[in-house]
Amino acid sequence: MIYLNELKELVLLHTQAQGISFEYSKSILEKITSEEGNQPGSWVYEWSKDAHSLYKKARWLEAAQLYNLARFPFIQSPAHIEAHQACINSFNQWLLTKPNTQTLEIKTPQGTFKTYFTSGSEQKKRPLLVVCGGIVSIKEQWAAFIENADTLGMAIALVEMPGVGENEIVYSPTAWKMFSALLDGLSQLAEVNNTYLVALSFSGQMAIQSAIADKRIQAITTASAPIHHFFSDRQWWNQVPITTKRTLAHLMGIDIKYLFAAISPMALTPTELKTLAIPLNYIFSLRDEIIPISEKSFLQHHTSKLNLKQFNDVHGSPNHMKEVKFWILLSLLKNRHSLALKAQLFRTVLFVLQTKRIFKLRGQNA
Repeated sequence: MIYLNELKELVLLHTQAQGISFEYSKSILEKITSEEGNQPGSWVYEWSKDAHSLYKKARWLEAAQLYNLARFPFIQSPAHIEAHQACINSFNQWLLTKPNTQTLEIKTPQGTFKTYFTSGSEQKKRPLLVVCGGIVSIKEQWAAFIENADTLGMAIALVEMPGVGENEIVYSPTAWKMFSALLDGLSQLAEVNNTYLVALSFSGQMAIQSAIADKRIQAITTASAPIHHFFSDRQWWNQVPITTKRTLAHLMGIDIKYLFAAISPMALTPTELKTLAIPLNYIFSLRDEIIPISEKSFLQHHTSKLNLKQFNDVHGSPNHMKEVKFWILLSLLKNRHSLALKAQLFRTVLFVLQTKRIFKLRGQNA
């Protein structure tokens, strides 16, 4: 029951990130009494129920959002596999309405992963924005970036962390190399020498490691990312939520009892952070139950181009989601090296203020 309660708390961050109303999400969670199976009252069943009807109404993106939540937090049973495939199928139906978007496979020695890529309506090389969620976020969650490629003036690539969704790479201390493999694979389609990463939660640590080695990356924006103490502080580790530990163990393919030793080499050192020569935009949650508060001072002491934004909130700052989304957008555009930066920034901010739909803040009334 502890695990189920954790799931219910954690999933609210991801429902709000997709613009699903809090009231609708709570109404679903109140029906859930088990995280297992596919019967009434189970996690998969209750999140999938409305998704089926949305799909039949050709509301494919909304259906994909709910199927995504049904397979949450990771694919661990036949019911989760079915929900994940339904999510992909629904998303692909939606992609058919976006003719300039394609699904690409990136092959690496460690495994294959997929990306949804678009360069917008102009079909020309643009600066590249790579968007990656954390250990429980699949690439289909970030559809709003595809919808707004022209507004941002960038090519967009949506990817997943190793072990998440359709990413076959095993999460490990060398998993960060997938970002460089992605840039290699997109070199004919985008200005990969002008790449920006929005890498949230655990993918933020991977992004930093990648940027230290790969100078094509110009800036990173992250939120609630583990940096050093999460991977090295045993006392903190003992109180990390079981949901986080189970998910990490799944992504690494190991037993939980070996997990802390396996992740310890991922701790970024002061020397590594000091070699990070690009802007690091970091959203810190002061009451984060996963990321220790000590990460904040570690970043402040060892990162030369840190742009820190903090909220008095839990992991991912779900109670400040509109501010988080807006800050991510502004930090991204501030770091763009372009003569048209000021005009682009003005147009984008104006667009957000007028429509408030840059991240598709939807409710659900299925």
